[in-house]
Amino acid sequence: MKRKVLLMGQSGCGKTSMRSLIFSSYRAADTRRLGSTLDVEHSHVRFLGNLVLNLWDCGGQQSYMDSYLDKQRSQVFSTVGVLIYVFDLVGAEGGEEGIEEWERDLRYYKDCISALYQYSPDAQVFCLLHKMDLVDKSRRAAVYSSRVKELRRKSREVAQAAANARAAADGFRVHCFATSIWDESLYRAWSRIVQTQIPALGVLERHLQQLADTCSASEVVVFERTTFLVIAKTASSSAAPLSSSFNKDSIQPSSGGRYIYDEDEEGLEGFRDTQGRVASTPLGSGFITSSTHPAAHSETVAFGTRAAGLDPERFEKVSELIKNFKLSCQKLPAKSSQCEFQAVELKAPNFSAYIDSLTSNTYIMLLVRDPSIQMASIKLNVQLARDHFERLQAINLRS
Repeated sequence: MKRKVLLMGQSGCGKTSMRSLIFSSYRAADTRRLGSTLDVEHSHVRFLGNLVLNLWDCGGQQSYMDSYLDKQRSQVFSTVGVLIYVFDLVGAEGGEEGIEEWERDLRYYKDCISALYQYSPDAQVFCLLHKMDLVDKSRRAAVYSSRVKELRRKSREVAQAAANARAAADGFRVHCFATSIWDESLYRAWSRIVQTQIPALGVLERHLQQLADTCSASEVVVFERTTFLVIAKTASSSAAPLSSSFNKDSIQPSSGGRYIYDEDEEGLEGFRDTQGRVASTPLGSGFITSSTHPAAHSETVAFGTRAAGLDPERFEKVSELIKNFKLSCQKLPAKSSQCEFQAVELKAPNFSAYIDSLTSNTYIMLLVRDPSIQMASIKLNVQLARDHFERLQAINLRS
């Protein structure tokens, strides 16, 4: 099963860096030595065994962009599952020259959306407003909000121009994320992107909930084995529900053919990673959503157990931490079989967490708050569940 993913944006916006960080096990600092992409770089990323992401990393030089939209239009934009358009926020902030660059980027974006209407009307559209860490902290929210609203306005303009096509009546739902290679925001965005391409995701989450109930676990999360992106997450039936995984089917346009963005999304969707932190906390650090004193962070790890509430980005933080830990294990001076990451067991005063392999393509994390639950029982349940989830994964990917 293949899914075509277009990664587009102007040259230097960070497309290849984020692809290398997520799929090629680069560290953020290592991406500085990457050069510009020439034309289109094709890569087939095997994801969850039989699910293959056919990733097209499209060079962003003006001559290439013009070619994609003209001579190669049908070849590039046919059978697309996801379009990921990356915008360089820093370049767009550079005075008059930055304004011109932003306007040029918008024109290319509109042309790409128009081509999707023509060749792949069912595609998902994601806009990553990248290099957010380089935008002045006091202006991040305002800059992000204004850019998102403008992108949605431009998308509606394209939908209106293509109104004669039935597929264009509702318009594309534009999903925006503020991202940076230096924090967990990139994992959050790419996790949501990948989740849209996983068949029968709801079935997997229902079976995970049964496992959570069996283990008396508060939360259960499944990560892809290589990238450690979040695949699915659920909570026990007795716990407060988690914010659901991205579900493209749950989003409906209004009767007038335009999507309505609720108050939480209006202009700031995808910006949660920079809000609700202690004033002195940099973008991408800190594990709880709010606090009255910086010392509170010393009493909490990635799951935020204080009354201030759970960080909505906690699973993406785990992705980033474990991915870096796996890379560190590979560099140890010993045989690879001895240095390969296998499992993590964590005990804290208020909870216990266990991360281990679930299937040949996934890891699972279980969070338990009840101190009477023995870790040995959690490990045994995971061991017994492996064959079931291996069969379930194979059935879903063939569907």
